[in-house]
Parts: sequence; structure tokens; C-alpha cells
Amino acid sequence: MASQLSDTPSGLDSEQFDGSEALDLSEPTPSTSSIGIRSKKRPRTSKIWDYTPGTHDDSFVNSMGKAVWRCKFCRKEYLETTGSKAVMLHLESAHSITIQSTQVIKTLSRQASITEAFQHTSGHKRRNLGGNTSTLDGSLVEVLYIRWITACGIPFRMVEIEEFRTLLLYLNPAIDNYLPSSHTTVQLWTIRTYTAEKVRIRQRVQSALSKIHFTIDLWSSPNSLAIIGIIGHYISDIGSLQHSVLALKELDGAHSGENQAASIMEVINDYGIASKVGYFVMDNASNNDTMIEAFSQLLKDQYQISYNPYHHRLRCNGHIINLTAQSFLFRTEKEALSNENNTNSFVIPTTLEIEQWRQKGPLRKLHNLLKGALSLFCLQFCNDQLDMLLANEWKDLEKLQSFLLFFHDATLSTESRGATIDRVLPTMDFLLEQFEQGKKQYKDDIFMGPCNSGWAKLEKYYSLTDRSPVYIAALVLCPQWKWEYIDGNWPVEWVPKAKVQMQEFWQTEYKSTAIAIPILEAIAPPQNTFRQWQQKRERSVLNIDEYLKYLQAPVLPAVTDARA
Repeated sequence: MASQLSDTPSGLDSEQFDGSEALDLSEPTPSTSSIGIRSKKRPRTSKIWDYTPGTHDDSFVNSMGKAVWRCKFCRKEYLETTGSKAVMLHLESAHSITIQSTQVIKTLSRQASITEAFQHTSGHKRRNLGGNTSTLDGSLVEVLYIRWITACGIPFRMVEIEEFRTLLLYLNPAIDNYLPSSHTTVQLWTIRTYTAEKVRIRQRVQSALSKIHFTIDLWSSPNSLAIIGIIGHYISDIGSLQHSVLALKELDGAHSGENQAASIMEVINDYGIASKVGYFVMDNASNNDTMIEAFSQLLKDQYQISYNPYHHRLRCNGHIINLTAQSFLFRTEKEALSNENNTNSFVIPTTLEIEQWRQKGPLRKLHNLLKGALSLFCLQFCNDQLDMLLANEWKDLEKLQSFLLFFHDATLSTESRGATIDRVLPTMDFLLEQFEQGKKQYKDDIFMGPCNSGWAKLEKYYSLTDRSPVYIAALVLCPQWKWEYIDGNWPVEWVPKAKVQMQEFWQTEYKSTAIAIPILEAIAPPQNTFRQWQQKRERSVLNIDEYLKYLQAPVLPAVTDARA
């Protein structure tokens, strides 16, 4: 099946597929050939796209050139323009797969949210202010109201606005008996809800089956407050992957690593999870290196816990891609090129040539042109011919756009559910390969400098992944790859060291949790006295090394989500 890009949007989107008037086709449309099309329309959200051979972005056409939905189980096809009803009926009748409509899913989600809110009520009795009987639950009203104002950024004083209360009174006359009349009460509600939720989160992280791993970020708010955010990721006591916001707090004082470490340690102590501290994912700022070192010392001083800061310091892959793209576009003076890059087959542009690219090349001219276009003054009075792009510079911009697509695709593939550690090294390998090809393609071109600069920046962070075996372990423990990716893509001399690192990581971090499988006892004890004597001395359990058992199992190429 050939694949090609197309600007033609698919006729099938989530709105069409949710319509009840969709035509039901009992027979699939004929197809003798098909072409994969990459749709540029808004992302598809209908669940029917989970059951096609491609991704949500891919669609297919039949021999008549009509866009079709194709079943990945039996290859039946239905025209996209006919809606989703026929597809849903096919999946249910032929494959016992039931897909609910978007409206039903939304309704169930809202009902589930209300049910969850019932569980989150603090248990205190709320006074009925009006004395009238009502089907409303005061505690539930409190939880749902606080969720609404926090999710939508609604001010506390909204409850005092007469028009708002009149609307709610029209919807349910009993609401006036439960809704407070003062914003100070809403503030108390918010604090009470926060306190109750924090207790629940503390219980969850303390009972987690895994260690708690953290994503940390520090930024400045619009009113110039330094805010540090801390999110914990863990396997809950029921075996599900969870993440919880542990803190969003102001950082007092300097943004130094030591100050951040002290602030994070306060949160760790507050939740009582010092013994469960796992890995930290942060951006590449140098103060984060200082932070993890200072945090390691705090764990040692307060809890006598040995914590390797380099082993547990992981880097945000999106930030690495961003820094590499910046280095490709705007090489800085302090970004030195690697000596390994300076081979006889490549001509390295001089610093002057790189500076000309940044200051006088097509990017700078385009910036000046757009800046002038946005300024009325420049539109009326500026006519600098030096800022006009030449034909060859437009070609340079086309090459630039083509190369930047690699960064775009790498970013999209490693965000949201794709933001897992097993994709970090393949992403770097992909971009490094593009740089290597670019250096060959543009060896006599001014693009040689940007390719070398981007390569050097990415190589710097690639080498830093050697500090933690987690990157290798994530690849190997992904059923899609195991050792196949490393064996097939890395230099042969790298592989033995990687396997030693993986084995040591397994031995020290996870082998102690290996499963012990009991041997079933015989229904009746043996009559032979020797066998009775022998049975008493046999081992009652069989210890299985899970890692070796995992490697012996076949690779599962279809499992592309490491969390599946």
C-alpha cells in the first residue's frame, strides 16, 4: 500500500460520525487498491478510528477514489461521507466491539464526575439555610461549586452577583438554601476542599506500589512571583498509573538550586514519602543540576538515604528538542563544535560565515520584513531594499522549512501520551541522523553551519543520557523493542556496555520484587517413605527472574505505547 501526502481534508470528522441520521450500508464499498492519505483537518476524536490499520491521521481511498473507513480486522470498508453509524454496527455485529456516541460518553462522564464528587464530600453536615426540604445535597453542591470556580477561574465574589443567583434560582429554586451569600464563605469552602483533597492524595502516594517520580518546573507568574510546580507519578495500590499535583507554591528567595531543593524537600516531608523518592524530570537549566545535588544531600542528612543525583536526574525531551532547534537556527558564540565533526569530508563554515547567516541571512531579512509590515510607521516611511528577500534566499527559507519539519514531527511524537522515556533515545537518534544527512547534502552550502551547530547541541545532551541507565531500561522494557532497537541501530561497540548497565539496574532496583510462584501440593501425600522424605526437602517455591523471562518472550511490535 503506497502512502502519499495530500492537502485534501477527509470528509469524515467527529461531528459527522456522531450524527444519528448516518446512513447504514450493509455492504462495504469495493476496493482493489488504496492509498494512505495524511489528513490535515482537525484531529479525529471518534473511537472508530482506533479500529483502522493506520493512525487517526490516516485515511484510505478505494479504487473509485472515494475516501473510506477500513476495518483493521476484516478489511471491510465504508464510505466516510455516510457517517459512523454503519461502522459502529459493523464493529458490534462482526467483532463484538461496542462504541458509544460522543453524547453518551459526555453524559456518562458528567455522571461519573458527580459520583466522584459524592466520594470527595468531606462528610460534614451542611445547614439548609432556608429550612425547605430538597433533593439537593449541600456537601455535593459545595464540592461541585468549588470545582467550577477553580477550573474556570471564577472570582469568589461571583456568588454575590444578583444576576448569577437569579439564574441558578430559576434552574433550581432550592439552590438558594445551600449557596452562601458571602465570598468569604466560598473562600472557606475552597480551603476546606483543598485540605480534604490533600489528605486523600497523601494517602494515595504513601500507599503507592511504586516509587514516586516527579516532574518539576519553575517559572515566573505575570505578577513576577516565582512559582514551582511539583507533580508526582506513581503506580497506585490498585495497580493503575496515576499522577497527582503535589504542590504549586511560591519560591521565596533566589532561584538557586539549593533554594529549590529546600522547597521540594518541604513537600516531600509534608507528604511523608522520603523513602519513596524516585526520579526527577526537569528542563536543562544549570540550577536544576545544583538542585538535584543539594536534594541528594538533604536526603542523606535528614533520612540517611543514599541517593545518586546523576542517576536520578532526567531531562525534558521537549526542552532538548527546543534547544537543538534554537542552536540550528541561531548559533551562539559559546556553542563550540565537536572535534569529531571536523572531518576531511566536511567543510566547517567559519565563525564569520555563521555570524553572517544569523545577522544578514534570509531569516534576519524575513524578520525585518515582517516587523516592518506590522508597523504602520514602517509601512509609510521605510523602504529599505536591503531587507528585500532575493530569489536564492527564498530557496534557503524553503530548505529551512523542510528541515524544521523534523523538529516538528519529533515534538508531536513525544508529547501527551507519547511523552514516555522509551522515546527519548530514538528521538535523538532520528534528529542526529537528519543532521548527518544534512551535513552531506549541504557540505558546500551555508546550511552546513546550522547543521553542525544543531548536531553539536544534540550530541551534548545525548552523551548526558549515559549518566542514567533509565533511558536504556525504558527502551528494553518496552515490549515493542526489547533489545532489538539497540542491537539494530547502535554501533556494535556500544551494546555490551548497555547490556551491563541494564543488568546492574535490574539487579539493584527491581529484581528484589521478583514473583515467587508456589508449587501446588499433591492431592494425596506419596505412600513411598523415600518420596515423603524427599518431598520435605524440595523447595516450596520457584524463584523466577522476571527480566530473563521477559527477554525470552517474543517482541510485540503492535504495542507502541509503553504504558499499555
